[in-house]
Amino acid sequence: MSTVAKGKKSYADAAVEKYVSKAKPAEEKKAEVKETPITEKFADIKENPFHKIVMQSTATPQDKQKEVAKALAYPAFLVLTGIGVIGFLLSYVMPTFISVYAETAKSLPVATQLLIDAASAAKVYVLPAFTLLVGLMLIGRAYYTTPNGRFNVDRLLLRAPLVGIIFIKHHTIQLARTLGTILAGGTPLVEALHITKSAVSNRYIAAGLTAAVNEIREGTTLAAALDRPKVFPKLAIEMLSVGEETGSLELMLHDVAEFYEVDLDLRLTQLTTWIEPALLLLMGILVGGIVVIMYLPVFQMAGNV
Repeated sequence: MSTVAKGKKSYADAAVEKYVSKAKPAEEKKAEVKETPITEKFADIKENPFHKIVMQSTATPQDKQKEVAKALAYPAFLVLTGIGVIGFLLSYVMPTFISVYAETAKSLPVATQLLIDAASAAKVYVLPAFTLLVGLMLIGRAYYTTPNGRFNVDRLLLRAPLVGIIFIKHHTIQLARTLGTILAGGTPLVEALHITKSAVSNRYIAAGLTAAVNEIREGTTLAAALDRPKVFPKLAIEMLSVGEETGSLELMLHDVAEFYEVDLDLRLTQLTTWIEPALLLLMGILVGGIVVIMYLPVFQMAGNV
């Protein structure tokens, strides 16, 4: 086994031992916690190399929200830049080539003719399409301001491909950090959940917390109530279950927040690492393809000389 692999394994073992030590009851009980299937599953953290637990993180939910926005800002900038470059080529460069090719009586290559037809159609429909897009954005914004619209959009965001898991982990951190802080101040669980619900920005999750409060009042555990909507990660639910069983819920909520802060950082790093070169490659193919297609008649004439 390599030195790096040994280091990762020892680090994970130490992290699990730290969690197990926190999962013990208070000292006055003078008894070890009995192993349960949940604690056995919880020990599987050390088998996942991507789940590195770091206890020094002090980032707030607001900091995480800024990190998510920052990670998605550059890919959005690349998309807008690519659209602008392609629009410039089709609007200002392409007409020059069209006027030159119109003076020749030779037929154009199929690809060039199709591009010219697309550019001509774009000039006709670009203004109506832009107006329609702006109208749809205004309608969507107005719908989002309604309670039902906000609820539906927030639910769709959690299920969106690629970014959905990022939103889920972000709101898991937000919930765990806020609820743990409130419980540490001595607030009862039901009242703490009420306060946490108002602090959670996702309305779909907030509605799930409302249902969780009612279930907890009827005797359901926090872990079981939060697991009902099937939104939060399974590992987070199991960690909370361990915290409830051992009387260390506040500590476990704090650990859940720190654990998923590291996991979210990893996700954001992976997202930006892969999406940036993919977008650059796509932009290069599109722009390069347009330029080559515009010059195809020139290459064709040069070949006939």
